[in-house]
Amino acid sequence: MAIVNEDPAMVKFLLDHGVDYHQRCYGNFFCPDDQKDSRTDNWDHEEVDVCLETNFEGYTYWGEYPLAFAACVEQEECVRILCAKGANPNLQDSNGNTIMHILVIKTKLKMFLLLYSFGARLSIKNRQGLTPLALAAKLARKEMYDHIINLERDQYWEYGVVTCRGYPLKEIDTISENGEINTNSTLSFVVYGVSSTHTHTHTCNKEREEMFYRRFLFFTVYFIIFVIAFALRPGADPRLKDFAKTPISYVKNPNNCSSKGLTERVLEDPIEPCYLLFPYTDYDYIRLPVEVLTVICAGIFLTCAGKEIYYQGIRIFSMTLKRAPSKTMFLMSCIFVFTMVPGRLTCSHEYEDIMGVMAILCTAPYFLFFCRGFAITGPFVVMIYSMIKGDLLRFFIIYGIFLMGFSQAMYILFRDNVCSLSSQPLEAITSLFIVSLGTFADFYNSIEKLKRNSVIAKFIFLVYLLLVSLLLINMLIAMMGNTYQLVASQQMEWFRQWANIVLVVEQSVTPQERVEQQKQYSQCLADGRRVLALRCNVDEITNIESNSDDEE
Repeated sequence: MAIVNEDPAMVKFLLDHGVDYHQRCYGNFFCPDDQKDSRTDNWDHEEVDVCLETNFEGYTYWGEYPLAFAACVEQEECVRILCAKGANPNLQDSNGNTIMHILVIKTKLKMFLLLYSFGARLSIKNRQGLTPLALAAKLARKEMYDHIINLERDQYWEYGVVTCRGYPLKEIDTISENGEINTNSTLSFVVYGVSSTHTHTHTCNKEREEMFYRRFLFFTVYFIIFVIAFALRPGADPRLKDFAKTPISYVKNPNNCSSKGLTERVLEDPIEPCYLLFPYTDYDYIRLPVEVLTVICAGIFLTCAGKEIYYQGIRIFSMTLKRAPSKTMFLMSCIFVFTMVPGRLTCSHEYEDIMGVMAILCTAPYFLFFCRGFAITGPFVVMIYSMIKGDLLRFFIIYGIFLMGFSQAMYILFRDNVCSLSSQPLEAITSLFIVSLGTFADFYNSIEKLKRNSVIAKFIFLVYLLLVSLLLINMLIAMMGNTYQLVASQQMEWFRQWANIVLVVEQSVTPQERVEQQKQYSQCLADGRRVLALRCNVDEITNIESNSDDEE
């Protein structure tokens, strides 16, 4: 009460009389808002238990300890008094947060630096496994992030405007000491964060780009081989052409066959169901080896995916697929390629064609996965993803409601007119969907032909045009325009997408390979820690930080 009332004299009086300065205050009022319904009592200790998942949002979530209260309300004199009396700044609350975690959540930089000078540690993890640095990255507290990473770095030398600094990789890098993927690393939160502030949180991962370009080149070669294999596929048995060249005198001979029967055979039935399995033309001698090479490459990609599951576990692998839907489609295309093999061996060419169409459709979008990492194409790919996940999803939910309602109303009005496009429920949905695309004449002419309820149909048609064709379509265009402006304003978004791709590619290698890669861009100190040593121009760093602050 004395701290909240900003009365340092009373605080000192209470401390002088032996009050417990480590007494915790863990009532429901001082709990994060999303944990208030999950509080449970425990027979083993007096404190309550709360759920693990939380965003730490809460107006009065101040860390349970008097020292944390004083720091959150920025009572510097009270903080100094408590620290002088021996208050420990490294104690953890019900969420495992120390005072440093709380000050990151509340963005209290002045108090953060003060308590750091009093011995508060930055290496303690909370219940979610996050240090203050990782928490700042997760919550997109850029100002706190920049200062913490500067506190943890080591400066080795400085000469003029050039300086050499070392950044510890234990909490920053996605590669842990044993080569496993660290999902709680700072880099993971920066790359996968949803806040626009994450794009301004600068983290170095340039040394991994070679792996990205190597994977991109391999996929490009595979795609070219895949396209060649499909381009050389014959539409029908090549020997059917011999029938088209048959002399007309032979065709008209009733003892041979009728021209109608020949035409039907040419258009419908192949001479040999296994015509794709054996070479008959010069192109087939190229096509068959290329198809075998396509299957081999698809097997390599699926094998790499299997290794990812083995080394990462199914949970991290599923998270990777969720973050990269184009990669999910590509792995499905590789499966479709393998499902074409039974169709080829059993001479089921129609089944093989269907699987081939699905395979090529799911392969091409994988280029979007790589195009995200380039400054020219990256923003546009992000715009497409954002519009599909946000604008189009909301639009089609509302559009579907209108379409179902108006289409069934039209079906009731047209059900007696057998020749109308809306005489059946599904046909009514299709016809109104076509109307929403701008084709009005045919549907309006069918309304004119109604013998009954013509006026009602015209009224419903007019309302549908106003609500859907004018209002909803223009709202969709406006939402897409807003998404375009939002993504275009984030100048560093392409860089984050590039880092996202690199991390996805990095997860496909073995832990041993990841450790070896880490050794190439880091240095080992005498105490065993690995650091990223960078030689930087002090003026350039200052300009980057000032530009980031201006963009915010």
